[in-house]
Amino acid sequence: MNKNEPDYGRLALAGLIITLLIIIGFSVYWVGESTRLAHAADDIATERVKRGKQVFENQCAACHGFEGEGGVGPALNNKKLLKNTLDEILFSVIRSGIPNTQMPAWSVEFGGPLTDEDVRDVVAYLRSWEPTAPEIEPAAFEPDAARGALLFASTCAICHGDNGTGTDRAPALNDPQR
Repeated sequence: MNKNEPDYGRLALAGLIITLLIIIGFSVYWVGESTRLAHAADDIATERVKRGKQVFENQCAACHGFEGEGGVGPALNNKKLLKNTLDEILFSVIRSGIPNTQMPAWSVEFGGPLTDEDVRDVVAYLRSWEPTAPEIEPAAFEPDAARGALLFASTCAICHGDNGTGTDRAPALNDPQR
């Protein structure tokens, strides 16, 4: 080796040490990153549930109750319902409603006041009930002759006649042969 040639050995060693320190630093950062991301995701979920609760109380509670216990609309705070219903289904029902029922469409796209983000927040709020939701059994159907008679008189009798005797538009319903 010539005396006039520069010695790059020390610089190479310094570069190697700096490179190793950077790799170690990124490794330590990387190990802690998953914890940081998990905390950030929890914070976002908590905020989403808070916003969902506000939207639910303002838009949904009048029919479904403030605790989702039901009323005009069905109970939503129900273990079976929450366990068996995907978030996508809840989102779709809230967003577009259920035709021929009292459940209207709530999405701006369908004429309602809620954005898709609002609907996602409500779904997150409903989902937050799942761990503590009670199991609500549907009420047993009790036949009621008076209600049946009223229903028949207002709907069926138009075609089937009074007492189901039949007309030229529909057959008799009280015919023992049938």
